[in-house]
Amino acid sequence: MKLAKMLTVGAVSAAALFALTGCFGFGKTATIKVDSKEVVISSDKKANDGNVYVDMTLEVTNETKSTLKDFSSYEMALYDSNNNKISPESIYSSDSTNINSLSKSSDLQAGKTAKGDVIFQVEKGKKYTLHYTPMDSSYKKLKDVEVAVDMSKISDNSANLKTMAGNYIDAVFLGKTDVKSNLKNDLNSEGAQFKSDFTKDLISNFKDETITVSSSDAQTIVSSFMATNAAKSKGTFAIKEMYSDYAVVTVKPQTINLDDLDLSNEASDWISANSGKYDDYDKGMAAFSKYILSKMPTEIAKLSAKDPNYVPTDGYEMILKKGTDGKWTFDSDTGTDNYDFKDLQQAFSSDIVGNN
Repeated sequence: MKLAKMLTVGAVSAAALFALTGCFGFGKTATIKVDSKEVVISSDKKANDGNVYVDMTLEVTNETKSTLKDFSSYEMALYDSNNNKISPESIYSSDSTNINSLSKSSDLQAGKTAKGDVIFQVEKGKKYTLHYTPMDSSYKKLKDVEVAVDMSKISDNSANLKTMAGNYIDAVFLGKTDVKSNLKNDLNSEGAQFKSDFTKDLISNFKDETITVSSSDAQTIVSSFMATNAAKSKGTFAIKEMYSDYAVVTVKPQTINLDDLDLSNEASDWISANSGKYDDYDKGMAAFSKYILSKMPTEIAKLSAKDPNYVPTDGYEMILKKGTDGKWTFDSDTGTDNYDFKDLQQAFSSDIVGNN
């Protein structure tokens, strides 16, 4: 009787031990770690109302001593509280890259870890269970590996991306000096370059109008233009594409335009007041130019912001990329086929920058 009692106690203790060791991962087929959950936005695939696409970065480790065959996101699914199954999505960026990087099947060797992204369409705030169905070397399905996923804790970078796009416009195109930004771009340097290009191209533009303008006069006009634009321009920003390391922000700006300047009255007044005063044409044109240029800053300050001469239906595209250092950079390379950026430069310079 005593022996029987000892055996019973031993059996219970052994069962408890096995249960305990199971909690620490012994006998598990695989473990799944969810590194991050980020909202993604596709330009050609829209989530249903109230839902979002979520990019889950996973680390899946083979805890067995043999190979798990054909590991991929196709063996994964989310289940909601009503046990509804949600399959992974194939989302492609504008450069045809499949954001669901775990969609490609490959064998997962014993003890090895696969890391990558899988996309699901979910409802924010809900709790789900992620299921992974592994297969052994003979393609036999093993017991599901499960992990709880709380979709109330999703990173959404859209507001930050729109803020950074606005920061670039404020600092570079509008000449604002108090801009604090998370962008990696050197905004002071790029702003100085834009202002320099604007001044140089404005001088060339005036030559076409037979008005002589000095570098100093051109700088004054550009400064007046940018200051007025900074006070009056507006911009509507939207996210066209958004992934963990690549985004396209669109902007529809309203800006002032030098084409709206009307100096005909000033020109007539000067001609009337100086009729017959100049025998030398060049001297007369120089005096006329000086007078007209002196009136421009005051008249520029009266201009109202409006849509530029050309705006794409969705707005100008601003491309942002995140580097391995985790910092975002706006693509402002004019040496590439970055046509939207060139159009954006012209929208904030009355079609002057880059047009000469």
